[in-house]
Amino acid sequence: MKFIVGKSNTGKTKELIEYSLSSNIPIFALHNGKANSLRAKAFSYFNKVVQVVTPDDLIYGDYRGEILVDDLEKAFSMLLAEYLKTDDFEVVGATVTEED
Repeated sequence: MKFIVGKSNTGKTKELIEYSLSSNIPIFALHNGKANSLRAKAFSYFNKVVQVVTPDDLIYGDYRGEILVDDLEKAFSMLLAEYLKTDDFEVVGATVTEED
């Protein structure tokens, strides 16, 4: 699993888009606004169209396979809040197991 870690406004999304374009792995976006933003950034940075998948593509569409996630902590919190039916929490830490 690839992690791109850094402070805000340091180019993490640009690096993720570049990785997506080179690996042909789509980027997951929780909503259409985020998907449109990623597409616009890809075109602005690289003059290319990046593949983006949304929850509907995974639930109702035919996409199966690897995905990349921009702002993983935000996406995870939003998905967890939807699953738990509450947003009365704040994720402040986590562990991640590196794949072999």
